[in-house]
Amino acid sequence: RNRNNWNAASTEASRFGVAINDLVRNREASVRDLGVTTTSTQSTNENTSAEGIGQVAGISNTSAAFRRKVVDVADRLQMDPTHLMAVMSFESGETFSSSARNRWTNATGLIQFMPATARRLGTTISELSQMSPERQLDYVEEYLQPYSGRMNTLEDAYMAVLWPSAVGKGPDRVLFRRGTRAYRQNKGLDSNNSGTVTVREATSKVRAKLQ
Repeated sequence: RNRNNWNAASTEASRFGVAINDLVRNREASVRDLGVTTTSTQSTNENTSAEGIGQVAGISNTSAAFRRKVVDVADRLQMDPTHLMAVMSFESGETFSSSARNRWTNATGLIQFMPATARRLGTTISELSQMSPERQLDYVEEYLQPYSGRMNTLEDAYMAVLWPSAVGKGPDRVLFRRGTRAYRQNKGLDSNNSGTVTVREATSKVRAKLQ
């Protein structure tokens, strides 16, 4: 950032008794690609590594406790923790915020729980949004439990969230076809505008979160 501009902004902020660094830290985050917004972001100066987790976009927005729990959850689900992190990175717009919400569907949280899904898990999207990311991981694990031992690839990990019936069906499985409501809702995943969305295409944006 330009030093002169920074100094001028700092001077202006001090007139109102506000520290410029506080303004920067507390600005509202928004996720452009998915229409996901969150009113708070989590940041940490802790080491962003965790045994068994590779580099994933947005990992700096997570705590060490969160990353340790991801490893434990992934171990119980018999899946790669990096794959779980990548899915949550994509679904939350790299924020890993429990309150990340899609403004069109109201899907909320780390894996964008739909209201009906939240009710099935014995909670609500409002309650989920108030949880810490660490606490919400319990609901992520509960949701993914039926697919334990079957999420052997990044594609299958993401399908468990996006389209569970496609888990284990391979990357060329067609999920959505032009002319259907499901296709209209997921048209953005049709990267080559072929009129169909395959598992591979749908997962490509998740794979992009791996660094």
